[in-house]
Amino acid sequence: MTEEKLSRENIRSFILIYFKLGRSAEETRQDLFTALGVDAPGIATVYRWRQKFRNGDASLDDEDRAGRPTNSHAVEVVRAWLDEHPNSSVRVISCGLTLPRSTVYDILTKNLGLRKFKSKWIPHMLTDEQKSRRISLSRDLLSILSGMSERKLCSVITADESWFHLTTDRDGRWAERPEDVPPRVKGDFPRKVMVFVAWCPYGPKLVVPLPPNTSFNSTFVSDVLVERFKEAAIFGKKRGSLEGLVLHWDNARPHVSNVTTGLFGASGVTTLPHPPYSPDVAPCDFYLFGYLKHRLAGQSFDKADDLVQAIWKIMEQIPKSVYVSVYTEWMTRLQRVIDLEGEYYF
Repeated sequence: MTEEKLSRENIRSFILIYFKLGRSAEETRQDLFTALGVDAPGIATVYRWRQKFRNGDASLDDEDRAGRPTNSHAVEVVRAWLDEHPNSSVRVISCGLTLPRSTVYDILTKNLGLRKFKSKWIPHMLTDEQKSRRISLSRDLLSILSGMSERKLCSVITADESWFHLTTDRDGRWAERPEDVPPRVKGDFPRKVMVFVAWCPYGPKLVVPLPPNTSFNSTFVSDVLVERFKEAAIFGKKRGSLEGLVLHWDNARPHVSNVTTGLFGASGVTTLPHPPYSPDVAPCDFYLFGYLKHRLAGQSFDKADDLVQAIWKIMEQIPKSVYVSVYTEWMTRLQRVIDLEGEYYF
């Protein structure tokens, strides 16, 4: 006895049931192929009917059309694909729906008016409370900075620490043949050094490498950085003491520990507030470190002291007008946090 083929309406009922059960188009197509073999509808057909069901039309009847699917059908199929796979490339959509790449591209850009964008990286997924804190402390910091004279503002020290590689030329090497480039052992990364940098529009004030086998913690701050700050020539601060120092840094644990805040507070240091989770309003993060690492790219250093000297030289070459513009941008960014109700700005 010859087995009868399922009608189109039966197949569409199957697609509708799977749609209502929340099964994907790929799962639907796979099960249909398992049951029907070459008589199973293609993935494009599955997507087209799912889109119809999604639009609230549960009818299983054929629409009046002749010949190949019209462009409107292709548009709906691509739209349905994107509903489930919004990150797909033109090539993937073309292969998945057996449509020409040129057709897929035209549908995406002309019919649907779409462009492909990459996701923006953000430092942290902010809660409402964190957004509120960002607004409050940005407002406090902006009020302090905008109330200063130009000379006083230029004496504000902003500081932070970051990792720097002693060698930054490992991305590639010029050679006649690939075999001429020596292999790299997996996990063989360039040595790196944590460097603490303090600066203001008058130039660099401190560039201090973290010694090997040392942690950047409150002990390092109190035993090393305090003494270096005392000896630094900073406008408004007495040489040999911390009194008069106006310091800004972020909320890293060593910066805000009881040991650090107690020591600095007792020594006459004014520590400016910084919003939580806010590298976007920290001058070291939004300007200096990126600039330094760009300038150091392709250079190699035998020891940390050589790296420190290179960093100091680069910072000395930055004009005061650039530093001032960074501080102006700093205040602009603080206002932006307030205007955007604590959200990050892109």
